[in-house]
Amino acid sequence: MRTRFTDLNERELNRLNYHEADLLGHNDEAYEYFMKEYEQDHKDLFNNTAAMVMAMMYRHNGDEALEYFSAIPADSIETTGCSYCVERISVAMWAALDAGDIKLADALAPKMYKALHIRKDFGILVMYHAWKNDTTLINQLIHDARNHPNYELEWEYLNYLAGRLFLVRGEPEIASRYFKKGIERYKGTKERMLSKCYYFDNQLDMALSSLEAFIKENPDSYIARVELGMIYARQGKADKAVGVIEELESKIGPFNYGEAEYHQARIYALLGEKEKAIDLIGKAIARGFKYDLWVTFDHDPDIMSLKDHPEYIRLMSQFDD
Repeated sequence: MRTRFTDLNERELNRLNYHEADLLGHNDEAYEYFMKEYEQDHKDLFNNTAAMVMAMMYRHNGDEALEYFSAIPADSIETTGCSYCVERISVAMWAALDAGDIKLADALAPKMYKALHIRKDFGILVMYHAWKNDTTLINQLIHDARNHPNYELEWEYLNYLAGRLFLVRGEPEIASRYFKKGIERYKGTKERMLSKCYYFDNQLDMALSSLEAFIKENPDSYIARVELGMIYARQGKADKAVGVIEELESKIGPFNYGEAEYHQARIYALLGEKEKAIDLIGKAIARGFKYDLWVTFDHDPDIMSLKDHPEYIRLMSQFDD
């Protein structure tokens, strides 16, 4: 691109720099280049929402995301019939909860309730009510989801999500109730989610057998191999768990963006080898690994054992630097 297009203006060159940095997994550089584009028109809905997403995923900075959100009055955003507006409110809800701004989250919730079209929309409200410890409204959301015209079996993920969110909030008994509901709905299927519900409900033998059934049907599933290693680790089968870690070495590459290292770290954390886990998380971040809603870092129950370790805290602080 650089050799073919030699007469780019300043803005075009900045865009090229952004895409190159993003492609290479240089998250800090990509963010800085994008901010230059953002400054060109910070009230453009697409530009502004993209800045919010990057603030959360590249920097995990809820305060920055909310600063961008405030550039466009929330009252001017109508979620009905506007999927992009819904995405904007979803990101703002994530940012508000992470930043501890419950007042803003309370103001955003009614807008989300007007736009329950896909599973993620329901999930955002499950997250909101989990933060408020309101299982009654979570149960109602899951019930309403099952009656939605777009409902599919995969929407039962909402039970798993609720359990996972309560688990990271230190509420294992409440979490277990939702994992059991997930098991009830997925039982008799070969869905991977059945194994995950068993896994977090500490039914490890059932988790293993159901995951093996899934792998038999999906032998090339990368994430299933990861989850196999995690089950082995929790079962105390260290040799088998390490075997999966070694298998993941083949996945490390220039465009894996630290995903393999992050999964290796999760298995080591479950084995109690915190230093190895933290070292790999550092490598994952250096190679472009990002925060992902409901999936990574402080949303990941499998690395909760690391959260108070000084070196892990230092690594997490890099996102805000």
